[in-house]
Amino acid sequence: DDDELVMNDEHQYHHHLDLDKTEIIECKAVAAIRDLICPRLGIILAVETRIMVLLVEASCVKILAMKGIAPPQHQVFVSFRGSDVRYNFFSFLKDALVKNGINVVTDEDAPRGKPIDENLLKLIKDSRIAIVIFSENYPESTWCLDELVEIEKQMDLKMLDSCPIFFEVETCHVKLQVARSTFNNNLLQLEHDERKKARQISKKAWEDAEKRFEGWRKALISVSSRLGLTYKKGNQATFVNEIVQKVKAMLDNVSSPHIVPQHQVYISFRSQEIRNKFSSLLRAALRRSGINVFLDDENITRIESRDEVDRLFCRVSRVKDRTS
Repeated sequence: DDDELVMNDEHQYHHHLDLDKTEIIECKAVAAIRDLICPRLGIILAVETRIMVLLVEASCVKILAMKGIAPPQHQVFVSFRGSDVRYNFFSFLKDALVKNGINVVTDEDAPRGKPIDENLLKLIKDSRIAIVIFSENYPESTWCLDELVEIEKQMDLKMLDSCPIFFEVETCHVKLQVARSTFNNNLLQLEHDERKKARQISKKAWEDAEKRFEGWRKALISVSSRLGLTYKKGNQATFVNEIVQKVKAMLDNVSSPHIVPQHQVYISFRSQEIRNKFSSLLRAALRRSGINVFLDDENITRIESRDEVDRLFCRVSRVKDRTS
């Protein structure tokens, strides 16, 4: 049965990897915590505690790669104007990213059942990198521009990094540095149409529309000012490969201080022996697996006031998972 199969797999992997007892415990602990974050990953193993999650290698990322599943912290959101690139450049790029184990999401992946804007915001917030494909008709779409505003917001919060792609469009045009350009004219036309609609509704709607336009322009300038890649004419396959290599390099730094991982785990424990031995091993294993973890002694050397206690528990309250 399934339980027997899992137990056999456990024995087989332990034999091949020659894991000692500490490594096995560490592996199970990491797997159990990862399962809290992404329940569908891992193998459910019925043991004395009735539920134990086992991933048989110390590196969860390697296991996921073997299964062809991109780890959740390596999610890349792609913003693009469908009429410009959907059936050519974007399809090539998406295939190349997926083949390299990168989890690609777009507005097409937004689940239905809720307002589409809420789902889009969640897709962006759950991503670590945003690839923005700027093309001449990109500012024709309120959808694209609203995505861009959220991308900029997450960048400001250090939750997201961006990789702008200038596809057959000048960088200075996207930065709105040239008054007479197709890109800028498309933006002006969209603003004119939206302003006209808003005026027919109410003064408040018109004022909100003007604020929305300001957000669009700010986001265009901010995101396009990041170091990106430019394509004019040439071999698209070569250019796609350049993008893939750049994104992979960015993902290698996804756990750096510049990007705050979405999932944070707080560890609570008692005893100096655990602190010096097991907890340090567990923390290292979790961080190798892309999980952001902190202990009660991090950034707090001595708690001497009520305010410091409040700050600690405020931080703990924001954590989605706690391991005691």
